[in-house]
Amino acid sequence: MNPALLLCTLAAGFQQPAQTAFALPTPGSLRAAPSFEKSERVVATEYFYWYRFPGEHLDQLTLHFPDEQAVSYESVAWHTSQLEDMRAAGIDVCLPVYWGALGNYEKSDVAFSVRGLPALVAAADELERKGVRAPRIGMFYDTSTLLDDVRGAQPSGARADLRTPQGRALFYGTIRDFFCQVPPRLWAQIDGQPLVVLYSSGFASGYDQLAFDELAACFARDFGGKQPCVVRERSWTGVRTQASYAWGAALNGVQLGEGTVALGPGYDDSAVLGRTTPVRQREAGRFYEKSWRTALRSPAALALVETWNEMHEGTSIARTREFGAQYIELTARYAQLFRRRATLEGEIELEFQDPVPRRDDSWGASSAGARAIEWRAGSALVGLRPIAWEDGALAHSDAPPELVARGSYLYFQVADAFAFDVDADFELELEFLDRGRAALGVEYDSRDAAATLRGAYTRAPSIERGDTGQWRTARVKLAHARFSNRENGAADLRLVTSGAELNLRALRLAPSSP
Repeated sequence: MNPALLLCTLAAGFQQPAQTAFALPTPGSLRAAPSFEKSERVVATEYFYWYRFPGEHLDQLTLHFPDEQAVSYESVAWHTSQLEDMRAAGIDVCLPVYWGALGNYEKSDVAFSVRGLPALVAAADELERKGVRAPRIGMFYDTSTLLDDVRGAQPSGARADLRTPQGRALFYGTIRDFFCQVPPRLWAQIDGQPLVVLYSSGFASGYDQLAFDELAACFARDFGGKQPCVVRERSWTGVRTQASYAWGAALNGVQLGEGTVALGPGYDDSAVLGRTTPVRQREAGRFYEKSWRTALRSPAALALVETWNEMHEGTSIARTREFGAQYIELTARYAQLFRRRATLEGEIELEFQDPVPRRDDSWGASSAGARAIEWRAGSALVGLRPIAWEDGALAHSDAPPELVARGSYLYFQVADAFAFDVDADFELELEFLDRGRAALGVEYDSRDAAATLRGAYTRAPSIERGDTGQWRTARVKLAHARFSNRENGAADLRLVTSGAELNLRALRLAPSSP
Protein backbone atom coordinates (compact mmCIF):
# COMPACT_ATOMS: atom_id res chain seq x y z
CA MET A 1 0.00 0.00 0.00
CA ASN A 2 1.10 3.58 -0.67
CA PRO A 3 2.74 4.85 2.59
CA ALA A 4 0.77 8.11 2.44
CA LEU A 5 -2.51 6.24 2.06
CA LEU A 6 -1.52 3.91 4.88
CA LEU A 7 -0.90 6.85 7.23
CA CYS A 8 -4.18 8.49 6.26
CA THR A 9 -6.27 5.37 6.77
CA LEU A 10 -4.53 3.76 9.72
CA ALA A 11 -3.18 6.68 11.77
CA ALA A 12 -4.21 6.20 15.35
CA GLY A 13 -7.48 7.92 16.02
CA PHE A 14 -7.88 9.41 12.55
CA GLN A 15 -11.42 10.56 11.85
CA GLN A 16 -12.61 10.89 8.27
CA PRO A 17 -13.63 14.49 7.54
CA ALA A 18 -17.24 15.20 6.72
CA GLN A 19 -18.11 14.20 3.18
CA THR A 20 -17.27 16.99 0.79
CA ALA A 21 -20.16 18.78 -0.87
CA PHE A 22 -17.91 19.22 -3.92
CA ALA A 23 -16.64 16.71 -6.45
CA LEU A 24 -13.02 15.64 -6.35
CA PRO A 25 -11.12 16.46 -9.56
CA THR A 26 -10.58 13.74 -12.15
CA PRO A 27 -7.21 11.98 -12.46
CA GLY A 28 -6.75 13.44 -15.93
CA SER A 29 -7.27 17.03 -14.76
CA LEU A 30 -4.77 16.49 -11.95
CA ARG A 31 -2.11 15.16 -14.31
CA ALA A 32 -2.59 18.12 -16.66
CA ALA A 33 -2.39 20.80 -13.92
CA PRO A 34 0.33 23.41 -14.59
CA SER A 35 3.10 24.08 -12.10
CA PHE A 36 5.87 26.51 -11.33
CA GLU A 37 9.30 24.93 -11.21
CA LYS A 38 11.02 24.76 -7.85
CA SER A 39 13.82 26.91 -9.29
CA GLU A 40 11.44 29.73 -10.30
CA ARG A 41 10.80 32.80 -8.23
CA VAL A 42 7.09 33.41 -7.65
CA VAL A 43 5.14 36.49 -6.47
CA ALA A 44 1.84 35.90 -4.64
CA THR A 45 -0.66 38.13 -2.85
CA GLU A 46 -3.62 37.66 -0.50
CA TYR A 47 -6.93 38.40 -2.20
CA PHE A 48 -9.76 39.52 0.08
CA TYR A 49 -12.91 38.70 -1.89
CA TRP A 50 -15.43 39.17 0.91
CA TYR A 51 -16.79 42.48 -0.44
CA ARG A 52 -20.26 42.96 -1.94
CA PHE A 53 -22.03 46.26 -2.54
CA PRO A 54 -23.79 47.74 -0.66
CA GLY A 55 -23.59 46.05 2.72
CA GLU A 56 -20.86 43.41 2.99
CA HIS A 57 -17.47 44.54 4.30
CA LEU A 58 -17.67 47.93 2.63
CA ASP A 59 -17.87 50.05 5.78
CA GLN A 60 -15.04 51.45 7.91
CA LEU A 61 -12.60 51.37 4.98
CA THR A 62 -9.34 53.31 5.03
CA LEU A 63 -8.90 52.80 1.28
CA HIS A 64 -11.69 52.58 -1.29
CA PHE A 65 -12.41 50.81 -4.55
CA PRO A 66 -12.75 53.23 -7.50
CA ASP A 67 -16.31 52.02 -8.21
CA GLU A 68 -17.84 50.42 -5.10
CA GLN A 69 -21.15 49.70 -6.83
CA ALA A 70 -19.37 47.24 -9.14
CA VAL A 71 -17.82 45.31 -6.25
CA SER A 72 -19.26 41.87 -5.53
CA TYR A 73 -17.72 38.50 -4.78
CA GLU A 74 -20.46 36.99 -6.97
CA SER A 75 -19.61 39.19 -9.98
CA VAL A 76 -17.48 37.61 -12.70
CA ALA A 77 -16.79 41.07 -14.10
CA TRP A 78 -15.42 42.33 -10.77
CA HIS A 79 -13.13 39.32 -10.32
CA THR A 80 -11.99 39.69 -13.93
CA SER A 81 -10.98 43.30 -13.34
CA GLN A 82 -9.01 42.29 -10.24
CA LEU A 83 -7.23 39.43 -12.02
CA GLU A 84 -6.38 41.68 -14.96
CA ASP A 85 -4.86 44.21 -12.59
CA MET A 86 -2.94 41.46 -10.78
CA ARG A 87 -1.53 40.35 -14.09
CA ALA A 88 -0.55 43.94 -14.90
CA ALA A 89 1.19 44.08 -11.50
CA GLY A 90 3.22 40.98 -12.27
CA ILE A 91 1.44 38.84 -9.68
CA ASP A 92 1.88 35.13 -10.39
CA VAL A 93 -0.44 33.76 -7.71
CA CYS A 94 -3.76 34.96 -6.33
CA LEU A 95 -4.41 33.69 -2.79
CA PRO A 96 -8.14 33.98 -2.00
CA VAL A 97 -8.55 34.47 1.76
CA TYR A 98 -10.75 31.46 2.48
CA TRP A 99 -13.15 31.37 5.44
CA GLY A 100 -14.97 28.21 4.40
CA ALA A 101 -16.90 26.95 7.43
CA LEU A 102 -16.77 23.18 6.98
CA GLY A 103 -20.24 21.81 7.72
CA ASN A 104 -21.87 25.25 7.77
CA TYR A 105 -21.06 26.91 4.47
CA GLU A 106 -24.18 29.09 4.47
CA LYS A 107 -23.40 30.82 7.77
CA SER A 108 -24.07 34.43 6.82
CA ASP A 109 -20.78 36.07 7.73
CA VAL A 110 -18.60 33.45 6.01
CA ALA A 111 -20.86 32.31 3.15
CA PHE A 112 -18.93 34.54 0.73
CA SER A 113 -16.10 31.99 0.78
CA VAL A 114 -18.00 29.37 -1.21
CA ARG A 115 -20.36 31.76 -3.00
CA GLY A 116 -17.50 33.79 -4.41
CA LEU A 117 -15.20 31.07 -5.70
CA PRO A 118 -17.32 30.05 -8.75
CA ALA A 119 -17.24 33.65 -10.01
CA LEU A 120 -13.47 33.84 -9.46
CA VAL A 121 -12.98 30.59 -11.37
CA ALA A 122 -15.22 31.84 -14.19
CA ALA A 123 -13.21 35.07 -14.36
CA ALA A 124 -9.92 33.18 -14.62
CA ASP A 125 -11.36 30.90 -17.32
CA GLU A 126 -12.64 33.93 -19.24
CA LEU A 127 -9.15 35.40 -19.34
CA GLU A 128 -7.71 32.06 -20.44
CA ARG A 129 -10.23 31.86 -23.30
CA LYS A 130 -8.99 35.26 -24.46
CA GLY A 131 -5.46 33.91 -24.54
CA VAL A 132 -4.47 35.75 -21.37
CA ARG A 133 -2.82 33.71 -18.65
CA ALA A 134 -4.60 34.45 -15.40
CA PRO A 135 -2.74 34.44 -12.09
CA ARG A 136 -2.77 30.91 -10.69
CA ILE A 137 -4.94 30.31 -7.64
CA GLY A 138 -3.57 29.08 -4.32
CA MET A 139 -5.22 28.93 -0.92
CA PHE A 140 -4.82 31.38 1.93
CA TYR A 141 -6.34 29.44 4.80
CA ASP A 142 -7.73 31.97 7.29
CA THR A 143 -7.36 29.74 10.32
CA SER A 144 -9.76 31.85 12.38
CA THR A 145 -12.34 29.31 11.17
CA LEU A 146 -10.79 26.94 13.70
CA LEU A 147 -12.83 28.95 16.23
CA ASP A 148 -16.22 27.32 16.89
CA ASP A 149 -17.92 30.72 16.94
CA VAL A 150 -16.68 31.58 13.44
CA ARG A 151 -17.89 28.25 12.03
CA GLY A 152 -21.14 28.28 13.98
CA ALA A 153 -20.15 25.12 15.86
CA GLN A 154 -20.48 24.08 19.48
CA PRO A 155 -19.35 24.56 22.17
CA SER A 156 -19.30 28.33 21.87
CA GLY A 157 -15.95 29.90 22.69
CA ALA A 158 -13.96 26.74 21.91
CA ARG A 159 -11.09 26.27 19.46
CA ALA A 160 -10.33 23.21 17.38
CA ASP A 161 -7.60 20.99 18.78
CA LEU A 162 -5.54 19.61 15.89
CA ARG A 163 -4.12 16.94 18.19
CA THR A 164 -7.51 15.23 18.13
CA PRO A 165 -9.09 13.22 15.29
CA GLN A 166 -11.91 15.74 15.03
CA GLY A 167 -9.53 18.70 14.80
CA ARG A 168 -7.34 17.04 12.19
CA ALA A 169 -10.41 16.14 10.15
CA LEU A 170 -11.56 19.77 10.22
CA PHE A 171 -8.09 21.01 9.26
CA TYR A 172 -7.75 18.69 6.28
CA GLY A 173 -11.40 18.91 5.24
CA THR A 174 -11.23 22.71 4.91
CA ILE A 175 -8.21 22.48 2.61
CA ARG A 176 -9.69 19.59 0.63
CA ASP A 177 -12.95 21.43 -0.05
CA PHE A 178 -11.13 24.54 -1.29
CA PHE A 179 -9.22 22.53 -3.88
CA CYS A 180 -12.41 20.76 -4.92
CA GLN A 181 -13.91 24.15 -5.80
CA VAL A 182 -10.96 25.40 -7.86
CA PRO A 183 -10.19 23.22 -10.90
CA PRO A 184 -6.60 21.91 -11.17
CA ARG A 185 -6.07 23.79 -14.45
CA LEU A 186 -6.02 26.99 -12.37
CA TRP A 187 -4.08 25.76 -9.34
CA ALA A 188 -0.91 27.47 -8.17
CA GLN A 189 1.54 24.62 -7.80
CA ILE A 190 5.22 24.70 -6.93
CA ASP A 191 7.10 21.65 -8.11
CA GLY A 192 3.75 19.92 -8.59
CA GLN A 193 2.50 20.73 -5.09
CA PRO A 194 -0.65 22.91 -4.65
CA LEU A 195 0.13 26.03 -2.63
CA VAL A 196 -1.49 26.43 0.83
CA VAL A 197 -0.57 29.48 2.95
CA LEU A 198 -1.65 29.21 6.60
CA TYR A 199 -2.62 32.11 8.84
CA SER A 200 -1.86 32.18 12.58
CA SER A 201 -1.75 29.10 14.80
CA GLY A 202 -3.38 31.02 17.66
CA PHE A 203 -6.88 29.90 16.65
CA ALA A 204 -6.10 26.26 17.39
CA SER A 205 -6.08 25.10 20.99
CA GLY A 206 -3.25 22.71 20.12
CA TYR A 207 -1.47 21.08 17.20
CA ASP A 208 1.41 18.74 16.42
CA GLN A 209 3.27 17.25 13.47
CA LEU A 210 0.67 14.53 13.00
CA ALA A 211 -1.85 17.14 11.81
CA PHE A 212 0.51 18.07 8.97
CA ASP A 213 1.50 14.49 8.19
CA GLU A 214 -2.14 13.46 7.91
CA LEU A 215 -2.88 16.53 5.80
CA ALA A 216 -0.20 15.46 3.31
CA ALA A 217 -1.28 11.82 3.35
CA CYS A 218 -4.99 12.44 2.92
CA PHE A 219 -4.43 15.07 0.25
CA ALA A 220 -2.37 12.52 -1.67
CA ARG A 221 -5.17 9.96 -1.29
CA ASP A 222 -7.83 12.33 -2.66
CA PHE A 223 -5.78 14.23 -5.24
CA GLY A 224 -3.91 11.67 -7.28
CA GLY A 225 -0.81 11.35 -5.12
CA LYS A 226 -0.15 15.09 -4.85
CA GLN A 227 0.93 16.63 -1.58
CA PRO A 228 0.39 20.31 -0.74
CA CYS A 229 3.14 22.91 -0.47
CA VAL A 230 2.32 24.25 2.98
CA VAL A 231 3.68 27.69 3.87
CA ARG A 232 2.94 28.13 7.55
CA GLU A 233 2.84 31.42 9.45
CA ARG A 234 5.78 31.43 11.85
CA SER A 235 3.51 31.10 14.89
CA TRP A 236 3.20 27.40 13.92
CA THR A 237 6.26 26.36 15.89
CA GLY A 238 7.69 22.90 16.45
CA VAL A 239 6.36 21.47 13.16
CA ARG A 240 7.81 20.92 9.70
CA THR A 241 6.31 22.18 6.43
CA GLN A 242 7.72 23.13 3.06
CA ALA A 243 8.21 26.82 4.01
CA SER A 244 7.24 29.53 6.50
CA TYR A 245 6.51 33.26 6.50
CA ALA A 246 5.65 36.05 8.94
CA TRP A 247 2.37 37.97 8.88
CA GLY A 248 2.55 41.70 9.61
CA ALA A 249 5.02 42.91 6.96
CA ALA A 250 2.72 45.72 5.79
CA LEU A 251 2.93 47.24 9.27
CA ASN A 252 6.33 46.15 10.52
CA GLY A 253 8.45 45.95 7.40
CA VAL A 254 9.85 43.17 5.28
CA GLN A 255 9.93 39.74 6.97
CA LEU A 256 12.23 36.89 5.95
CA GLY A 257 10.95 33.35 6.43
CA GLU A 258 11.99 29.85 5.39
CA GLY A 259 12.09 30.13 1.61
CA THR A 260 9.87 33.24 1.61
CA VAL A 261 9.95 36.97 1.96
CA ALA A 262 6.85 38.95 3.03
CA LEU A 263 6.39 42.64 2.35
CA GLY A 264 3.64 45.25 2.10
CA PRO A 265 2.98 48.89 1.21
CA GLY A 266 1.97 50.30 4.60
CA TYR A 267 -0.77 49.97 7.21
CA ASP A 268 -3.59 52.25 8.39
CA ASP A 269 -6.75 50.93 10.08
CA SER A 270 -7.75 54.31 11.53
CA ALA A 271 -11.19 54.07 9.88
CA VAL A 272 -12.04 50.94 11.91
CA LEU A 273 -13.93 51.88 15.06
CA GLY A 274 -12.17 51.13 18.31
CA ARG A 275 -8.74 50.44 16.84
CA THR A 276 -5.61 52.36 17.76
CA THR A 277 -3.04 50.30 15.88
CA PRO A 278 0.02 52.34 14.90
CA VAL A 279 0.10 53.63 11.32
CA ARG A 280 2.83 52.63 8.89
CA GLN A 281 3.21 55.62 6.62
CA ARG A 282 3.53 54.77 2.92
CA GLU A 283 5.76 57.79 2.34
CA ALA A 284 4.68 58.13 -1.32
CA GLY A 285 5.67 54.51 -2.00
CA ARG A 286 9.16 54.69 -0.47
CA PHE A 287 8.35 52.23 2.32
CA TYR A 288 7.14 49.68 -0.25
CA GLU A 289 10.15 50.21 -2.50
CA LYS A 290 12.55 49.86 0.41
CA SER A 291 10.88 46.57 1.36
CA TRP A 292 11.11 45.31 -2.22
CA ARG A 293 14.82 46.14 -2.40
CA THR A 294 15.40 44.00 0.68
CA ALA A 295 13.33 41.23 -0.93
CA LEU A 296 15.46 41.38 -4.07
CA ARG A 297 18.60 40.70 -2.02
CA SER A 298 17.02 37.79 -0.16
CA PRO A 299 17.44 34.14 -1.18
CA ALA A 300 13.66 33.62 -1.05
CA ALA A 301 11.87 31.84 -3.88
CA LEU A 302 8.38 33.04 -2.87
CA ALA A 303 7.45 36.68 -2.30
CA LEU A 304 4.18 37.28 -0.42
CA VAL A 305 2.75 40.77 -0.93
CA GLU A 306 0.51 41.78 1.99
CA THR A 307 -2.10 42.46 0.58
CA TRP A 308 -3.88 42.85 -2.73
CA ASN A 309 -6.99 44.55 -1.35
CA GLU A 310 -7.45 44.57 2.44
CA MET A 311 -9.09 47.99 2.45
CA HIS A 312 -9.96 48.19 6.17
CA GLU A 313 -6.32 47.97 7.22
CA GLY A 314 -5.05 50.04 4.32
CA THR A 315 -2.61 47.40 3.05
CA SER A 316 -3.95 47.30 -0.51
CA ILE A 317 -1.76 47.44 -3.63
CA ALA A 318 -4.87 47.17 -5.83
CA ARG A 319 -6.35 50.11 -7.71
CA THR A 320 -7.94 52.58 -5.25
CA ARG A 321 -9.45 56.04 -5.24
CA GLU A 322 -6.60 57.23 -3.06
CA PHE A 323 -3.61 55.88 -5.02
CA GLY A 324 -4.95 54.96 -8.44
CA ALA A 325 -2.64 52.39 -10.10
CA GLN A 326 0.55 53.60 -8.36
CA TYR A 327 1.14 50.35 -6.47
CA ILE A 328 0.23 48.17 -9.44
CA GLU A 329 2.98 49.91 -11.39
CA LEU A 330 5.50 49.67 -8.54
CA THR A 331 4.75 45.99 -8.04
CA ALA A 332 5.14 45.28 -11.76
CA ARG A 333 8.62 46.81 -11.75
CA TYR A 334 9.87 44.97 -8.70
CA ALA A 335 8.18 41.65 -9.45
CA GLN A 336 10.04 41.53 -12.75
CA LEU A 337 13.34 42.25 -11.00
CA PHE A 338 12.56 39.61 -8.36
CA ARG A 339 11.95 36.91 -10.95
CA ARG A 340 15.16 37.85 -12.75
CA ARG A 341 17.08 37.70 -9.45
CA ALA A 342 18.25 41.25 -10.05
CA THR A 343 19.16 43.73 -7.32
CA LEU A 344 19.26 47.52 -7.16
CA GLU A 345 22.05 49.65 -5.77
CA GLY A 346 21.46 52.28 -3.13
CA GLU A 347 19.18 52.56 -0.16
CA ILE A 348 15.90 54.41 0.24
CA GLU A 349 15.74 56.65 3.28
CA LEU A 350 12.50 56.80 5.25
CA GLU A 351 11.20 59.64 7.34
CA PHE A 352 9.55 57.18 9.75
CA GLN A 353 11.70 54.20 10.70
CA ASP A 354 8.88 52.65 12.74
CA PRO A 355 5.07 52.70 12.64
CA VAL A 356 3.66 55.90 14.12
CA PRO A 357 1.91 55.12 17.43
CA ARG A 358 -1.67 56.23 18.03
CA ARG A 359 -2.82 57.14 21.51
CA ASP A 360 -5.97 55.71 23.06
CA ASP A 361 -7.27 58.25 25.55
CA SER A 362 -10.77 56.77 25.72
CA TRP A 363 -10.08 55.27 29.14
CA GLY A 364 -7.57 55.25 32.01
CA ALA A 365 -7.20 59.01 32.55
CA SER A 366 -7.09 58.53 36.33
CA SER A 367 -3.84 56.56 36.02
CA ALA A 368 -1.88 59.65 34.94
CA GLY A 369 1.00 60.15 37.36
CA ALA A 370 0.30 56.92 39.27
CA ARG A 371 3.25 55.07 40.81
CA ALA A 372 1.76 51.74 39.69
CA ILE A 373 -1.34 50.42 37.97
CA GLU A 374 -3.30 47.25 38.63
CA TRP A 375 -6.02 45.12 37.16
CA ARG A 376 -7.88 42.94 39.67
CA ALA A 377 -10.76 40.60 38.90
CA GLY A 378 -14.09 42.02 40.05
CA SER A 379 -12.72 45.54 40.51
CA ALA A 380 -13.13 48.66 38.40
CA LEU A 381 -10.60 49.30 35.65
CA VAL A 382 -7.87 51.76 36.50
CA GLY A 383 -4.76 51.47 34.33
CA LEU A 384 -4.72 47.92 32.93
CA ARG A 385 -7.49 46.25 30.99
CA PRO A 386 -7.85 42.84 29.32
CA ILE A 387 -8.39 42.81 25.56
CA ALA A 388 -10.33 39.99 23.91
CA TRP A 389 -8.92 39.05 20.51
CA GLU A 390 -9.37 36.26 17.98
CA ASP A 391 -6.41 34.30 19.32
CA GLY A 392 -6.97 35.59 22.85
CA ALA A 393 -10.50 34.66 23.87
CA LEU A 394 -11.27 35.17 27.54
CA ALA A 395 -14.04 34.65 30.08
CA HIS A 396 -14.88 36.41 33.34
CA SER A 397 -15.82 34.43 36.44
CA ASP A 398 -17.54 35.97 39.45
CA ALA A 399 -17.27 33.14 41.93
CA PRO A 400 -14.46 33.49 42.69
CA PRO A 401 -13.59 36.67 40.73
CA GLU A 402 -11.02 35.72 38.10
CA LEU A 403 -10.22 35.96 34.41
CA VAL A 404 -9.92 32.75 32.41
CA ALA A 405 -7.88 32.64 29.21
CA ARG A 406 -9.59 30.55 26.53
CA GLY A 407 -7.03 31.13 23.79
CA SER A 408 -3.30 30.90 23.21
CA TYR A 409 -2.83 34.39 24.63
CA LEU A 410 -4.30 36.79 27.17
CA TYR A 411 -3.88 40.41 26.04
CA PHE A 412 -3.71 43.52 28.22
CA GLN A 413 -3.55 47.20 27.34
CA VAL A 414 -1.65 49.70 29.49
CA ALA A 415 -3.47 53.01 29.86
CA ASP A 416 -1.75 55.60 27.69
CA ALA A 417 -2.16 58.15 30.45
CA PHE A 418 0.21 55.98 32.56
CA ALA A 419 2.79 55.08 29.90
CA PHE A 420 2.76 55.57 26.15
CA ASP A 421 5.61 55.24 23.64
CA VAL A 422 8.20 55.28 26.41
CA ASP A 423 11.61 53.67 26.86
CA ALA A 424 11.67 52.46 30.46
CA ASP A 425 12.03 49.35 32.61
CA PHE A 426 9.00 47.94 34.42
CA GLU A 427 8.14 45.02 36.66
CA LEU A 428 5.01 42.99 36.02
CA GLU A 429 3.44 41.08 38.91
CA LEU A 430 0.93 38.28 38.22
CA GLU A 431 -1.38 36.42 40.58
CA PHE A 432 -2.45 33.19 38.89
CA LEU A 433 -3.63 29.68 39.63
CA ASP A 434 -0.60 27.39 39.45
CA ARG A 435 -2.06 24.55 37.41
CA GLY A 436 -0.21 22.45 34.86
CA ARG A 437 3.49 22.46 34.08
CA ALA A 438 3.60 24.33 30.77
CA ALA A 439 5.66 27.52 31.05
CA LEU A 440 3.75 30.79 31.26
CA GLY A 441 5.22 33.37 28.90
CA VAL A 442 5.03 37.15 28.75
CA GLU A 443 5.45 39.10 25.51
CA TYR A 444 5.45 42.91 25.66
CA ASP A 445 5.90 45.91 23.39
CA SER A 446 9.51 47.07 23.71
CA ARG A 447 12.20 49.17 22.02
CA ASP A 448 14.14 46.04 20.99
CA ALA A 449 14.05 46.31 17.18
CA ALA A 450 15.61 42.85 16.89
CA ALA A 451 12.67 41.18 18.66
CA THR A 452 9.55 39.89 16.91
CA LEU A 453 7.88 42.53 14.72
CA ARG A 454 10.46 45.15 15.71
CA GLY A 455 9.86 44.63 19.39
CA ALA A 456 6.06 44.52 19.47
CA TYR A 457 6.26 40.98 20.88
CA THR A 458 9.41 40.93 22.98
CA ARG A 459 9.72 37.78 25.07
CA ALA A 460 10.36 38.26 28.78
CA PRO A 461 11.73 35.43 30.94
CA SER A 462 9.18 32.63 31.25
CA ILE A 463 7.45 31.68 34.50
CA GLU A 464 7.73 28.02 35.40
CA ARG A 465 4.53 26.41 36.69
CA GLY A 466 4.63 23.70 39.33
CA ASP A 467 1.07 22.32 39.13
CA THR A 468 0.51 22.97 42.85
CA GLY A 469 -3.14 23.92 42.41
CA GLN A 470 -2.54 26.98 44.58
CA TRP A 471 -2.80 30.68 43.82
CA ARG A 472 0.67 32.05 43.26
CA THR A 473 2.40 35.40 42.67
CA ALA A 474 5.25 35.80 40.17
CA ARG A 475 7.22 38.81 38.95
CA VAL A 476 8.80 39.49 35.55
CA LYS A 477 11.14 42.27 34.43
CA LEU A 478 10.16 44.17 31.26
CA ALA A 479 13.27 45.92 29.96
CA HIS A 480 13.06 48.93 27.63
CA ALA A 481 9.27 48.72 27.43
CA ARG A 482 7.64 50.94 24.84
CA PHE A 483 3.86 50.39 25.30
CA SER A 484 2.75 51.97 22.01
CA ASN A 485 -0.36 49.83 21.38
CA ARG A 486 1.36 47.65 18.76
CA GLU A 487 0.05 44.23 19.72
CA ASN A 488 -3.25 42.74 18.54
CA GLY A 489 -6.24 44.78 19.64
CA ALA A 490 -3.92 47.73 20.46
CA ALA A 491 -2.63 45.76 23.44
CA ASP A 492 0.76 46.36 25.05
CA LEU A 493 1.49 42.95 26.53
CA ARG A 494 0.18 39.41 26.45
CA LEU A 495 0.46 36.29 28.55
CA VAL A 496 1.35 33.18 26.51
CA THR A 497 -0.59 30.21 27.85
CA SER A 498 1.27 27.46 25.94
CA GLY A 499 -2.08 25.81 25.27
CA ALA A 500 -2.97 25.41 28.97
CA GLU A 501 -5.93 27.12 30.61
CA LEU A 502 -4.90 30.16 32.63
CA ASN A 503 -6.82 31.56 35.61
CA LEU A 504 -5.72 35.06 36.55
CA ARG A 505 -6.72 37.05 39.61
CA ALA A 506 -4.55 40.17 39.41
CA LEU A 507 -1.93 41.95 37.32
CA ARG A 508 0.20 44.86 38.56
CA LEU A 509 2.64 47.03 36.62
CA ALA A 510 5.15 49.44 38.10
CA PRO A 511 8.43 51.05 37.04
CA SER A 512 11.42 48.99 38.09
CA SER A 513 13.31 50.17 41.13
CA PRO A 514 16.65 51.82 40.32
